[in-house]
Amino acid sequence: MAYDIPDHPVMIPMTRDEAESLSLSLSDLLCWLDGFRAARIGTPYDDHHPMGVEAVRTINLKLKTVF
Repeated sequence: MAYDIPDHPVMIPMTRDEAESLSLSLSDLLCWLDGFRAARIGTPYDDHHPMGVEAVRTINLKLKTVF
């Protein structure tokens, strides 16, 4: 990073209900992606998948720790 800013927690304003709804939606997306990837096993495209899956999983796990 170009700036010398200390690392600190980031807060995203949302209600608990919004956070739970977002987490459920992220879980659904991750489940769909796993099915999509499983359907491609054995094809020339079995190693192709969207970028950011691990980032979505990480933020979802962080949301779940709040509940």
